[in-house]
Amino acid sequence: MRMTRILYEDNGTISDWSTSLNNYYTESETFSLVAAEDYIYIGMPVPFNHFFVKLSTPSTAVSTITMQYYTGREFQDVVETIDETNGFQQDGFITFVPDKKQGWVRQDTSGTGGTITELSSVTIYDKYWARIKFSADLDASSVISWIGHKFSDDDQLGSEFPDLTRSTMIAAFESGKTNWEEQHVRAANIIIEDLIRQQVIHSKGQILERRSFSLASVSKVAEIIFNSFGDDYEDNKRNAQIEYEKRMNKSIFDIDLNEDGRLDVSEQRLRQGFMSR
Repeated sequence: MRMTRILYEDNGTISDWSTSLNNYYTESETFSLVAAEDYIYIGMPVPFNHFFVKLSTPSTAVSTITMQYYTGREFQDVVETIDETNGFQQDGFITFVPDKKQGWVRQDTSGTGGTITELSSVTIYDKYWARIKFSADLDASSVISWIGHKFSDDDQLGSEFPDLTRSTMIAAFESGKTNWEEQHVRAANIIIEDLIRQQVIHSKGQILERRSFSLASVSKVAEIIFNSFGDDYEDNKRNAQIEYEKRMNKSIFDIDLNEDGRLDVSEQRLRQGFMSR
């Protein structure tokens, strides 16, 4: 999968967070943010409408975020934002809808083909850019550890596999472990890889409705867990694998086929099964 580009602008100075924040397992970025002059930029090969933010140290400041996207002339506010992070005070999804009346333009950050003024000090080709704007300053100790995709959580896993979410079961997997978030992230990556391999999508940003894959993700998480527990759970693993394939075949894929960053009616109605055993 192509790397999501993540940049931080500190009063005009750009820091590239792409490597650190694309990696769930290592690294993080500690930062302070002045609302009047600092932004976080996210670039993908196609328009997108959501991402998950994991914070090692959440902000204690009360702030509201505004999502903006690049129109070819400027960064414009989206028409709707759902911020489950509550201004980076907790982990969560940020979901947004670009304006129908103003298109999203793929742009080089600098060069003869066009320049994004705010990002002209770096050269990154052919990305759709969004940025996060804050209404108030964030603490100097705020720490982001990951920005990416996730389709399920432990509540959903527990509703189908209650034994897996018992603390004793989680601790048996790994000492000190308290949840299955790592496995949910791995399951999301597998789903995206399967969709790309089967040519349903060519970029993860085309998945516009993450809930379409929640049930499939739960099955894949269970398969990953059972596989790690060895031969005693071979039947459980196989059953979860079969259920994953069924659910992917039955999915109504809310995929951005025309790459405008919005889920159109025709895209909502499309049903595609693709998994084969």
